[in-house]
Parts: sequence; structure tokens; C-alpha cells
Amino acid sequence: MTKGVFSARRTLALWAAVSIALAAGAWWLGARVESRSQAAARAAPPPPSVITAPVEFRALVRRTVTRGTVKAQREEIVRVEGEPAEGRPVITGVHVALGRTVREGQALVDVAERPVFVFRGRIPMYRDLTIGAQGRDVRQLQQALARLGYPSWDRPGVFGPRTGAAVLRFYQAKGYTATVPAPTAQPERSPKPSAASAPERDHASTPEAAGVRVGVNEAVFVNRLPARVTAVSAAVRGKADGELLRLAGDRLIVTASLSQEAKRDVRPGDRVEIEDEALGKRYAGRVTTVRERAPATAKRGEDEEPQGDSADEGAYVVTVKTDRSLPLSMRGRDVRVAVKSGGSGRKALVVPLASVVTRADGHAHVTVLASGGAKREVPVELGLAVDGFVELTGSPKLAAGEEVVVGQERPG
Repeated sequence: MTKGVFSARRTLALWAAVSIALAAGAWWLGARVESRSQAAARAAPPPPSVITAPVEFRALVRRTVTRGTVKAQREEIVRVEGEPAEGRPVITGVHVALGRTVREGQALVDVAERPVFVFRGRIPMYRDLTIGAQGRDVRQLQQALARLGYPSWDRPGVFGPRTGAAVLRFYQAKGYTATVPAPTAQPERSPKPSAASAPERDHASTPEAAGVRVGVNEAVFVNRLPARVTAVSAAVRGKADGELLRLAGDRLIVTASLSQEAKRDVRPGDRVEIEDEALGKRYAGRVTTVRERAPATAKRGEDEEPQGDSADEGAYVVTVKTDRSLPLSMRGRDVRVAVKSGGSGRKALVVPLASVVTRADGHAHVTVLASGGAKREVPVELGLAVDGFVELTGSPKLAAGEEVVVGQERPG
């Protein structure tokens, strides 16, 4: 009796185990078997994500981008030619440094212990000036001395004894001895006289005044002073033959080239952004001139602004002055020049051109994406288009800050 009950219970447990195994197997197979529609749905790519851009309220500005070179404004070369009156053409003193300001009457260098003074004027020194000399170069020297406080009272353009006296006083005030024909004259520097001992007598009556001479290499005339030193070639013990240094206006400028097409959009007064990409610095400025490029064979005057390598292409040259002075270390640097030229001059709603859809009938619209994902089409009228953006005219049912659809992005 007991044995029969035990057997029945074992049979029941066996059937229960088999049922559980069959149910688990059916579930496992069902989880892994899918219909064709399920397989196709699983293989299909996910829906694309919508790309949007905000509606802006601003003025559209056309940008003309080109390359430019930083230059010294109206740079002039200071040079001496030939042999000094005494000694060899050796530089014995340099009184300027890169970036320093030079003023009228300043001694730039000494050559064989003789000074080389700088004055303002347009006529270069081409001869020695002494008693009896006449001409525009004499008048130019007289005017320079008068500006410095040493009037000559001779007839303008005539180097007389009073002009010689003014030269003597000027040299003495600068600590030098003027060249005179007397055998005792020495070229070395003399001590500066004090204000109390400054000569008040009439130097025109002295023998020195009657024979004083300004050597051709003792004075240089440049168009503008004060000026800044942009390059120094002179060095003590070096040979004084040719270029000594370069002077320019107190600011660096930027020159760039423009094609004939780009020139139509650029005007003097346009705002400019100068970017030094090497150092990551930006400078604001304005266009000062837009001029046609002179032929390569044309002779350029001293007063004309220099052209650089970046201006080798293009029919026009644009000159830019920055709002604040550029560091002298940027001279010769290649920079990016972005001219903000043209535009509507007024603020308006602006959207990307990629967001505008134009139908076959010529009507345009944009699609606005709401925060909940809903979309609505808004008819628009188009105005000025600049750099991938377009101005909306009329009264579109849009507000700045709303998002408009510009495209779709498919993952993967």
C-alpha cells in the first residue's frame, strides 16, 4: 500500500517537471522567433533627427575677406653716400633704436665722429652748403634751423654769414663743432654749453661763421617728423655706405589687395577686423583708401604708401588704419583682413538660407519647430542675402529665438 502511493507521487512529480520544461522551451523559442514584419522593422534605420537654427534679429553685413601685410606708413630710408670730409666712412656712434621716436634736429648717427642730423624737408642733400651757396636746399636748411630756434636773418635761399652763425649755434647746442676751414678746427664733439653761458653775441661777425660748412653727409631731410624708427642697419664700427636706418609715421598700417569685383563692395570708412592668426589677436580699424594699383613699372614717389607682397594680386589696393597702434613687432606680418562692407544698415529678422523652401509658384516658407516637436510652415518674403543668411521683409509670423528647420541628420 505504501509502495503504491510512493510510485504515484513520483509519476506526478515527473509529469510536472516535464510540463515545466516544455513551457520554458516554448517561451525560449517564442522569444527568438520573429515575423517578417518584425524583422523589417528591426532592420530599418532610426528616424532622422531634425537640425534647427534660431531666428535672429540683427543687421546683415557683407564681409569681404582678403589677406594683407602690416607695413610702416610712408617709410623713408636714411642713407649716406660717399666719403666723409675727414677719416674713413666708419660709424662711430648710433643714437637711435628700433621703435624710438626721432624728432627734428636729432643726431641719428656719427660717421667718423661727424654727426648726421635729421631735418624735415622734401629736397635731399646733394652738396655741401657753405657761404655763397644759393638755392632751394639752402632755404630748406634755413627754415629747419628757424623752427629749432636758430633763425639766420639772411635772405631766404642765400647762405650768408648769418646762416653760418645759426649753423654754429645749432652745432654747439647739440654738443658738436661745426666744420670750418680753419686749420685748428677738430671734428670731435665739444661739451654742451649751459644756458647761462650760451653765446648771445653776433656770431655772424666771427671768422668761423664766414667759413662754416654743412657737409653733404651731415644732414638728411625726410618728409615727415616726428617719425618712428622701423629698422636700424647702422652699427658701431660698421661702414657708413648706403642705408643706415628707416623712418616712418608713428603708426603701422595694413595694405591688402582686392579684385575688381570685391572692390565694388568696399568703401573708405568701412569697418575692418584685422586678425593675426599666428598669435590669435584681433584689431579693429577702418578703410582709409581704396585705389587702383599702379603699374609695376611705374616709379613710386617717396610720399606714396608702400605696397607689399600680399598686394601682388588684384587690381586694387586697400589701406587700413587700426583704431589702436599695432605693435612694431608686427611689421611685415601676413594677416587676415575682413572688411564689413555693405548691408541693409537696418535690423531685421534673419534666418539661414538653408531653412527657406521655395515652391514652384515662387512663394517661400520656413518650417518652425515648436518645443513639443510640432511643426508649422510660415510664409516669408526674402530680402538681402549675405554669407548664408537672408533678411525677412514684410511682417512674417515669426519671432527672434524661434527655431526653424534647416535639415535632417541621419545617424550612422
